Amino acid sequence: MNKVYKIKLYPNKKQQELINKTIGCSRFIYNQMLNERINVYEKLKNDKDILYLYKYKTEKEYKQEFLFLKEVSSRALQQSRINLEIAYKNFFKKQSKFPKFKSRKKSKLSYREPQVQNQIRIQDNKIKLLKLGWVKFRFGNENIKGIIKSVTITKTKSNKYYASILTEQEQVAKQRKSNNIIGLDLGLKTFCVTSDGNFYNGIKDELYRIEKRIKFFQKKFSRQLKGSNRREKTRIKIARLYEHKTNKQNHFFRHVVNRLLCDNQVIVIENLNIKGMIRNRKLSHSIFYSSWNKFITMLKQKALEYDTLIVEADRFFSSSKLCSNCGCLKEDLKLSDRIYKCDCGLEIDRDLNASINLRNFHLKSLESNDYEHRKIVRPLELNFNFKGSFNEVFARNVA
Repeated sequence: MNKVYKIKLYPNKKQQELINKTIGCSRFIYNQMLNERINVYEKLKNDKDILYLYKYKTEKEYKQEFLFLKEVSSRALQQSRINLEIAYKNFFKKQSKFPKFKSRKKSKLSYREPQVQNQIRIQDNKIKLLKLGWVKFRFGNENIKGIIKSVTITKTKSNKYYASILTEQEQVAKQRKSNNIIGLDLGLKTFCVTSDGNFYNGIKDELYRIEKRIKFFQKKFSRQLKGSNRREKTRIKIARLYEHKTNKQNHFFRHVVNRLLCDNQVIVIENLNIKGMIRNRKLSHSIFYSSWNKFITMLKQKALEYDTLIVEADRFFSSSKLCSNCGCLKEDLKLSDRIYKCDCGLEIDRDLNASINLRNFHLKSLESNDYEHRKIVRPLELNFNFKGSFNEVFARNVA
């Protein structure tokens, strides 16, 4: 399996200048190669035979034309060409849009260096990079395991430097405390509720406080003179507040994800139409701050380490309106009704009732062998101790 370690770099002034030059040169050669391909296509689009045989310039030829490219790492320039080729392949496969030119202000400030002949090494809280030499970082050496495949150097808007180290290592499943099956319901008032009665409150109040600070400094930033030092200091403050907000949210997500995956063997979630839900003008801001899509993506990625199965229920399964006790459907249930009351006498929290229904939905689909309204996100063969036809379910999904 591949695993990424993110570390914070502490380069000196010369190394900072070289990193900034490498980022700029990688962006420059990407734009030059993209511009060349666009111009060649406009000239030769009527003669496809000549167009297919045309040989584009390489980064070595661009070095002879632009001498400043020789100052930076050749591996970073080579990776920019590879990234452009991948972008074109994704465009022809209709997996992405046509490649765009990279902007100095809007695009991500980063470049990548692949591992060649073990030149990228880690020793005594220092990492050796091409042209840069040994750079200090904050992270334990013993925590980084596996074979280094590549390193991506990133500069944030607040002038901080990070390195993302891609490693290849053997997949070792982490031990779980228990092998339960739970349903997970995401909400706005409470971030998520599990079918075993655990409520995880979100951090929207803390994010709103940070947002107020951002608005205050943005107003101040808009009134300051362009090009002044004070305006630049305010910009850095705004960037740090955005980073603080992102780090706060990621820390909360990791805490909840590790807690869920450590205690459960199967987690049943809903297939939410988040893009459609954001169109609600009254709830769009709250849904945007909840970041459900980011949380679900993190849950699926981390499930590989714990050997936990993530199951998505059908999007049109009415988990909130269905009674978890008698199975009756309550059509007149409103969004403001936070307590679910049924004629059978059941009074339960709305989100807790939905999570129990998700768990029951999965168990019933196993008993009835109904695979059409259920999606197994990660179909791997695990050592489950279920009764009935559970092994047949995995055999069908793996196939």
